[in-house]
Amino acid sequence: MTIHARNVVLALVLAALCAASFLFERPSAVALERGPLAPGFDPAAVEKIELAAGDGAPLTLARREGTWRVVERDGFKAYAFAVDELLARVRGLQRSDKIGAEAAAHELQGVGAAGTRLTFADAAGRTLLALVQGAPAGLAAGSNVRLAGENDVYRAPALPPTPLAPAAWLDTHLMSFQPASVRAVVLSHGASGALDLLRDEQGWRVQDAAGGRVPRTRVERLLQVASNLIFADVIDAAVSPETGFGTPPEALLELELEGGERQALWVGRQTKAGAYCATNPHWEKPWCVALPADTAEVLFAALDDVAAGAR
Repeated sequence: MTIHARNVVLALVLAALCAASFLFERPSAVALERGPLAPGFDPAAVEKIELAAGDGAPLTLARREGTWRVVERDGFKAYAFAVDELLARVRGLQRSDKIGAEAAAHELQGVGAAGTRLTFADAAGRTLLALVQGAPAGLAAGSNVRLAGENDVYRAPALPPTPLAPAAWLDTHLMSFQPASVRAVVLSHGASGALDLLRDEQGWRVQDAAGGRVPRTRVERLLQVASNLIFADVIDAAVSPETGFGTPPEALLELELEGGERQALWVGRQTKAGAYCATNPHWEKPWCVALPADTAEVLFAALDDVAAGAR
């Protein structure tokens, strides 16, 4: 039987097409080295994050009823944006920038025994992802990472070194309000009595029989100072004489907002460490937090300025 030349050509073309199809469909070695470092990692499923470096004590962030908490600070509220940012950056880790695969180089790359371990777990305590992170000297930005239990190391330029200090994760705002929403103010500082102020169409007036007026600019400055107060750390789970909180407080500021919401700040005596113990009585727990001395002095000056304006 004679095979026509045209059939030979067609057979060769068909074979070439089949070979090309196989090559395109088969994952290449390059393709296998790309893509997410942790496929399927879902930040929404994470309920606990444990951070630790070397032999150091772990830092635990736990989500309770939708709110992130710093466990080592008696469950004080964590700064949600910082936690969400960490989860988003971890989800975005890629395999595309592999820098090594030898365990012997882990220490030099920052992901050895001294590296920071990040463990993400779900509500049942199951580990969803475990990483080792490090930033060796000279690294321009980001960090190096590897999956716990694996040797391959990857550059993570968008993931900076993860802080391990509990204070770095706290939501350190003492009060949460917009100055324009404040309708009434009660304040005191030191031995002076409490001063009650009420906002009206002309500005601010004292709520007493005389009803004297207080310069608007002084009250507005106090509210701006109060709305931007930041504490340094949580001192204790509750205020007490031992934590430098006297009775009555060294200073107090109580606010009534539109709609009847209330915010307040009480400041106690100065502690031996130099900071002032402060608390917000509207928190779910009476945590004692450290208000730095220079910050407290700015608040005290603003309180005294308003009181002087009411005389």
